[in-house]
Formats: sequence, structure tokens, C-alpha cells
Amino acid sequence: MVEVPHAAGSPEAVVAQGEDTVIAAQHETVPAGSITARGAAAHALSEPAARLDATSRPARLGVVMGLQVEAECLRGCAASAAPLTWISGGSGLRAREGAEQLRAQGADALVSFGLAVGLAPVLRPGDVVIAEGVVTPGGRTIATDAAWRAALLRRLGSSELNLRVARIAGSDEALTSAGAKRRAFQTTFAAALDTESHAVAEVAAAAGLPLLVVRAVAEPAETLRPAIAFAATGDDGRTRSLAMVGHLVARPWEIPAAWRFSKNGRQALEALRRIAAVGPQPFAYAPR
Repeated sequence: MVEVPHAAGSPEAVVAQGEDTVIAAQHETVPAGSITARGAAAHALSEPAARLDATSRPARLGVVMGLQVEAECLRGCAASAAPLTWISGGSGLRAREGAEQLRAQGADALVSFGLAVGLAPVLRPGDVVIAEGVVTPGGRTIATDAAWRAALLRRLGSSELNLRVARIAGSDEALTSAGAKRRAFQTTFAAALDTESHAVAEVAAAAGLPLLVVRAVAEPAETLRPAIAFAATGDDGRTRSLAMVGHLVARPWEIPAAWRFSKNGRQALEALRRIAAVGPQPFAYAPR
């Protein structure tokens, strides 16, 4: 989980330091659910997690994802603990709407779960980022729940997944070029980026709910996203197989790039399935 440190203050150093990351001065750190100091997971529950522990029933989780294939990774969850779910289709606006809907339906805590684009060059397809904070498009950093995050990391300790604790950036639009990813990395010091986490984090922060962000890298920083990626899914987050076939028939020279894109995505989805397979309640919070 720890990379060889680079120069202090560089994006590489931030990714390497994980939970000991120093938030850059230009980012305003705002706790989701009133998280206090860094490292609170080692000695205390966060305030919202403590409120959940005080209730007489298990926490009801709300999970926001971009794609139907991500939601299918959670099929193994116990029926008695099945989370409320929302599929945004990769839209930040719909992710925000979904997080609000889940909160209105009784969610006590929010999870952003799914695929992400790598920003840190060290990340490979299938690597998993457990976010310590989410950097919004406006530069605000919203912390995740430290105790909840630590509980998940303990649960995944024997999974053999390549786990990273680092920032995740949110964007209303997908980044398609290596140059755009590099600029986002240098600006946000985030290891990865997706189009849902910032919206979920802002809803969690406004409502005082615990927040957890779990993302598997499906696209490394140096790659150019192929055009077929935009034809692959609809607004409902479902795979559009016929549209993909039609696209490749019309543009057969994109087949190698499409194959690589699909292979990377399969590796990331396998990582998500392995996370969900650690138990009937993979995101359960177990206070010590």
C-alpha cells in the first residue's frame, strides 16, 4: 500500500503517504459528518459513526454507482443488509440526485462505489483506492469517515488486492486524454477521479452523514479513452451492446483500443467483486 516517497509536496509524495497525507493549503478540508483530526480511526469513532452505533438498528447504507455492472458486483450482499442503491449513468448531476433520494429513503450513511480513472501514474487497472478525502471541482476537500475506512481496510487485509489510501477527485465530466489527467493530478493531488464521488460527498457533508468511497482503477493515467467508451453505456448506466458493435463496424481501426479498454475494465470489476465478496456485509461498520 506504500510507494517509495518522492520529493516532499509532489503529487507522487501525496499518493505515497496515504493516510498521513498533508492536504495542500489551497484545498479547504471539510469533514463529512464532522470528522475531527487525521488519524481519528486509530483511537475514536467519528461523530456520525458514533451516532449510528447509538441507534437500535443497523445502519442503512445508500450506495451510489455509475454503471449497472458496478451494481451487479454487490449481488452477494445479504438480503437482510442489502443497501439502498442508485445508478447515475456516469452523471454527476444524477449522482447528486441519487444521493439525496437515498438520504430521503432513510440512508444513514453514503458510499460511492465503482470504477475510476487513474491520475497517479503508479496506479494500474484493478488497483483499489479507498479515499481519505474527495476533492470537488471547486477545490474543496471533503473527508471520508476515518473509522469506517479503517474497518474496511482491516476487512480487506487478507484480500491480496492492491489497496491505496489517497484522495479521489470528482469531475462533472470524464477526462479522456493523458494531458487532462496529468493536469488534474497536479491540481488536486488525487490518485484517481470519477464522476460521482464529489456529488455524493457534498450531500453527505451537508446532511452530516458518514461517507465511504471505494473505487477500482479501470483506466491508467497515460491512456487515451477510446471513442467507443462513450457509446458503451446509456444514461441508465446499462451496457449498450448493439451500439458498441455498430461503432466498431463503422470504425474497425478502433478495435485494438476497444479491446484494451474492455480488458482494463474487467480487471477493475473483478477487484470490485472481490471487495463485495469479503462478507455478506462488505461495507458494514463494526465499532471497536
